[in-house]
Amino acid sequence: MKIYLQDLQKYNQGCSVCGQWIDLKEFDEDELQKIMKNLVKEEFILLDWEFEDNEEVFFKDLINEYANPIDLLYRQQTIDDLEENEKDALAFLLEYGNFDFNEAISKIDDVTFEYGDMQEVAERFLEEQMGKEVYDKIYPYINFQKYIRDLEIEGFVEYNDKVFYPF
Repeated sequence: MKIYLQDLQKYNQGCSVCGQWIDLKEFDEDELQKIMKNLVKEEFILLDWEFEDNEEVFFKDLINEYANPIDLLYRQQTIDDLEENEKDALAFLLEYGNFDFNEAISKIDDVTFEYGDMQEVAERFLEEQMGKEVYDKIYPYINFQKYIRDLEIEGFVEYNDKVFYPF
């Protein structure tokens, strides 16, 4: 995540280009504190921010023009430490689980998912439940759309090329 940090007093005086773009992935807390100390006299304002690769879901509860850059840095570091599947699980929990960031982080290991779309997952589920021989014989008669609807009613969610189980 990149943020454009500027001194609030300079901004209020009409200088909208007196700030600095900061890529949170490139700094630790001490370096960010030094930048903020050199750039900001009393109060700061975040004038803009950019996200990479669907990162926005991880920051939407924090990001506004008065967000604390140190909080954003900690959040970025936490996300950077996760594996890709963990990031997907975290994004799923934030989008569909009604959890705040810290709760979602603590529940990552509880998330279960299957690779593929709902159709592929539905086919695998039925084949596993029936056995290959029975499944192959009745495959043409299965109404997968209704079965997928039932899975969705039960709480299965297709998200980011995976199907997540209800929690």
